[in-house]
Amino acid sequence: MQNSKIRFIISGIITLTIMLNLSCQAQEESVVTEKNNIVVLDISGSYSERPDTNSISLDGISTHTFPALLATLQKIAGDDEIDGIMFNFEDAALSRVQVDVLGRELVKLREAQKKTYAYIETVSQTTYMLACQCDEVAITPTGDVQLSGLAGQMLYFKNLLDKVGVKADFLHMGDYKGAAEPLTLTGPSDAEIEQYNRLFDHMYAQMLSTIAYGRDLPEDQVSTTIDQGPFTATEAKDARLVDEVMYRKDFLLKIKEQTGQQIILHKDYDKPEAPEINLDNPFALITNLQTLFDGPKDPEGDAIAIVYVEGTINTGSSQDGFSGQSVGSRTIRKTLADARRNPDIKAVVIRVDSPGGSATASDIIYNAIQETAMVKPVIVSMGTVAASGGYYISCGCDTIFAEKATVTGSIGVVGGKMVIDELLNKIGITTYTFKRGKNSGMYSSTEPFSRSERRKFRTSMASIYDIFKCRVESTRKAKLKRNIESLAQGKVYTGDEALELGLIDKIGGLQEAIDFAAGKANLNSDDYHLRHLPKPKTIFEMLDEMFAATGSNNGNYATISGQTMGIVNLLAQADPSLKKSLTHAMNMIEMVQQQQIMLIMPYDIIVR
Repeated sequence: MQNSKIRFIISGIITLTIMLNLSCQAQEESVVTEKNNIVVLDISGSYSERPDTNSISLDGISTHTFPALLATLQKIAGDDEIDGIMFNFEDAALSRVQVDVLGRELVKLREAQKKTYAYIETVSQTTYMLACQCDEVAITPTGDVQLSGLAGQMLYFKNLLDKVGVKADFLHMGDYKGAAEPLTLTGPSDAEIEQYNRLFDHMYAQMLSTIAYGRDLPEDQVSTTIDQGPFTATEAKDARLVDEVMYRKDFLLKIKEQTGQQIILHKDYDKPEAPEINLDNPFALITNLQTLFDGPKDPEGDAIAIVYVEGTINTGSSQDGFSGQSVGSRTIRKTLADARRNPDIKAVVIRVDSPGGSATASDIIYNAIQETAMVKPVIVSMGTVAASGGYYISCGCDTIFAEKATVTGSIGVVGGKMVIDELLNKIGITTYTFKRGKNSGMYSSTEPFSRSERRKFRTSMASIYDIFKCRVESTRKAKLKRNIESLAQGKVYTGDEALELGLIDKIGGLQEAIDFAAGKANLNSDDYHLRHLPKPKTIFEMLDEMFAATGSNNGNYATISGQTMGIVNLLAQADPSLKKSLTHAMNMIEMVQQQQIMLIMPYDIIVR
């Protein structure tokens, strides 16, 4: 009996203890809430393709580096502590090719079980093409989606040149090579209208496909919707272009309600800490200043070199920094020679984002690429545009990558000169010329080509055109799907067209080209690092060049004078999207004074 009482008491104590423990656990569970870690990324300004771009800007437009953005997204995809990412789109200036690359990263984030959110205020068409690929899209109540289709604007300067007394005397090889048309005509030729209608058909099809995929809509419905744009916030939701119309804080509350978790926002994810400078230690200060002026040192070990060919191609040295960007054949030639000799560099990727330029400079770079390809793997990765001289140099290697939206081709030649005799007369200047030799006035800026000079000049251009076609045939060989003359003529193609025609080899971005090069060099992903070449100029070098440019342009013909740039900036205030085309035209006018025969894109199209 006594034992039974004891057993009953012990059993009651055990039961009470278990109940108390369960009660405590329930209370703890009611207090503890799982956390939803979301990285917040602000997408604003423009994004340079180089990871080491100097961020100093004189026009107020912030510049970020695209490789850094990609690295952050890749880090998030592999971070088990992060559950999702929210993009804040504010005045972003992404290129169509960058949208394609980022779209692939969004796919990888979803595969890694990361939710993707987009919050937009006022968003351009190109930026919307990225935002629409997120899992959920919200817009502020007073925002708008500037989606209304494609409109390409071409600028023509003939009437302006006539008014100031300047004549553009140009010739071209290829019926579709219309690079000089903005200077010689008041509107596009029939060949250019045909060409750019075809180009815009492809670009528009890509737009429809991207939006249809991102919003899970039929392409014909997207086409009908675009015809009704642009859209207010409410109209965008009714058209299923966005999911919610609400303020940012309400969007976050909605996400919290969906997940039932506390949201933790990470606004400084992957941002490097500012270096600490001990002002009391003069040696530490000198070390920091030395890094500022000399730049960072290259890491040791096996490497893949990425050689950037960005901007107009000219003879001489490259120009980048405060006043613009151009590619110098001397700079690239020396860079590739160093890469060939460096035993640590096992492969080279040429990143081309250029409309072309000087025929001579393009051939020098082409030859340097060929010489390098005889020693180690060389792969080309095309960016937004790699046409004319940009395509010429790309043919120097065996394998070419491009994005679907890349603009390439434009195999043709244009050349001529600006004649300013009437302008001189208007301002009271007269000239008198002494000549010896039938064609001695060929490069005179005060008189147009004579019949003999024009014939001689055309012969020179025809020779370069034949060399250009020969370069393409000799390297692309059986890959070409048509005869070279039908592919040439100055015709411009999108990347997917170029793939079908055999002008490129693969659709993919810079990372895909790097991976391919690593495979060619038998390198595993953990066995190498990247070297970005040519090395960017230090702040000291940029300042030195800027001040030196006041007295001389050092042979670089893409640098616009301060007065001309001031006019361009003034006109751009009325329409900021015009600035690039205006700059392109001014660059061409200056370049032709020194580089009479050029391999350059017909236009710099403003796609609205």
